[in-house]
Amino acid sequence: MRNILVVCRTNAVMSPIVAALLKARAKGSWRVWSAGSEPALRTNPYTFAVLKEAGIPLEPEHRPVDWHSFAGAGAPRLEVVLTVSEDVAWEAMPRWNGVPRLVHWAFPDPLAVTSTASERLGLIRAWRDLAEAKVNAFLLEENVQVRARASANDNRGPILERGADLGRPRIVGL
Repeated sequence: MRNILVVCRTNAVMSPIVAALLKARAKGSWRVWSAGSEPALRTNPYTFAVLKEAGIPLEPEHRPVDWHSFAGAGAPRLEVVLTVSEDVAWEAMPRWNGVPRLVHWAFPDPLAVTSTASERLGLIRAWRDLAEAKVNAFLLEENVQVRARASANDNRGPILERGADLGRPRIVGL
């Protein structure tokens, strides 16, 4: 099982949504946490609403967590730290346990725009849908990388062939 930490500034909307999507879509192949550099006091109620609409569970007791909880010797060894907000990507990060790969998704903050309650819910829904597409692509890419790494140590390795579809290489024999 691989470990990933998803971070945003407040850990109230963006990182909990991405973490919940990763947990739901990864089917146990990833251990997923979310945290914030400046955690809010509580999770935004819209976070629970948009995840519930999509049939994705988020523990009702979810509370924002400080990202320093994932630093130091007692913290889990991370393989990936995923930032999902522009502001956090440029902050000085804690010293993580392990040497994680840093991945950044430059998502707009759905709460940065002044809006009514119904508009805000619509913005967060749209953000969730964008995040879901990125999560699906990320997991597909990671699965391909893991499969390629697993066969790279034997003499067979993945075999690249030119497909009839515009000459793009395709992996066969995995």
